[in-house]
Amino acid sequence: MFGIELVNIKKSFNDKYVLKNVSFSVNEGEILCLLGPSGCGKSTILKIIAGLLDADDGKIYLDGNLVNKIPVEKRGAVIVFQDFLLFPHLNIEENISFGLKMRKKNKKYIIEKVKKITKMVGLDGIDRKYPSELSGGQKQRVALARALAVEPKILLLDEPFANLDINIRNSMRELIRNLQRKLNITTILVTHNKEEALTMGDSIALMINGNIIQQDSPENMYEKPNCKETANFFGDVNYIEGKMKNNIFNCKFGRFRATGYIGNEGCVEALIKPEKIKLFKNKGDNKGKILDKKYAGDRIYYTIKHGDYFLKCIEDSSNNFQVGSNLYFNIDFSKAVYFNSK
Repeated sequence: MFGIELVNIKKSFNDKYVLKNVSFSVNEGEILCLLGPSGCGKSTILKIIAGLLDADDGKIYLDGNLVNKIPVEKRGAVIVFQDFLLFPHLNIEENISFGLKMRKKNKKYIIEKVKKITKMVGLDGIDRKYPSELSGGQKQRVALARALAVEPKILLLDEPFANLDINIRNSMRELIRNLQRKLNITTILVTHNKEEALTMGDSIALMINGNIIQQDSPENMYEKPNCKETANFFGDVNYIEGKMKNNIFNCKFGRFRATGYIGNEGCVEALIKPEKIKLFKNKGDNKGKILDKKYAGDRIYYTIKHGDYFLKCIEDSSNNFQVGSNLYFNIDFSKAVYFNSK
C-alpha cells in the first residue's frame, strides 16, 4: 500500500507553472528522497502534501485517502523545515510540547511523551535550555522531536541538513534514518545532495524543472539512468559514440555485447561511469595521456585524452599518475547504458 501517492499535481505562481504534472508514490513505512536542484519545486511539493498550499490540479492520497480538501491539522502530515522555526521564547520542552498542547492532550501524557521523545533524539538533560543556547544540530533535533511528538503518519523533511556542518550532518542523517525505521513513518526527504539521496532513500524521485524524470531505487538511479539528465545529475560521466546492431556495440574502442539492450539499432551513445575506466602504467587496451588530476583523499579524479575523447575516470589514490604522463587504460562496457544519438 502506498503511504503517499501524488497524481498529476500542477501548481503555478504568477501564471508560471512550478509543478507540471508531478506523479510519484512512497510505500508505507519507507523513505523517499525527493532530489533535484534548487528551485525545481521540491519544497512546493511538501507544502502541497501537508496542506499548506493548494494544488491547481491533481490528486493527493495519504494512506489511500484523497486529502485535497482535508485541512492541515487533520492530514497527519508534519514538515520539518531547514531553518528549524523554533519558538525563541520557549525552551526545548515547551517547543516539543507545543503541538501536543494544541491537540488538547492532558498534562501527564505531555510530560511522558516529551521525556520519551527528548531521550529518543538525544536531548535529555538539556530540556530547559532555549533555542539561543543550542547548536545547529541541537536545534534540528528539537525541530524533529516536535514533529515526532504528535505521532504523524507522514513526515516531511525539507533540506533538514542544509544548515549543519559536515560532522553534525552525518550524525543527523544516521539519527533520522534510524528513527524513521524504528517508528515506521512514511517519509519524504527533500535534498539537492546526491550522496544524501543515495545513502538515505529506499527510493529516489529526481525532479528537474517541475517534473519527476525518474523514480527508482538508489542502485538503479545511479547504475541505470533512464535519460542523460538523470545520468548527468549524478556527476561526471563519459559518452562514447558508436553503432548498435544485433546487440553488438561497435565503437572506437572495440566491439562489445550490449546485454539486455532493447533500444533502436543504429547510432547510439554508451554511458560509461568514471569508475569503469581503469588506468595502468605498462599495458592495457588503449593508450592515453593525463590532462588533469584532482586529489580527493582516498581517490583521485583524472581527465585523460585519447584521440578526440576526453575521458573522466576515478582511481584509488594508491594508483597515482602525474599530469602529462602517458599510460594505458581499459574500459568496462559490461554495465554501460545506451542512449540513442541525437
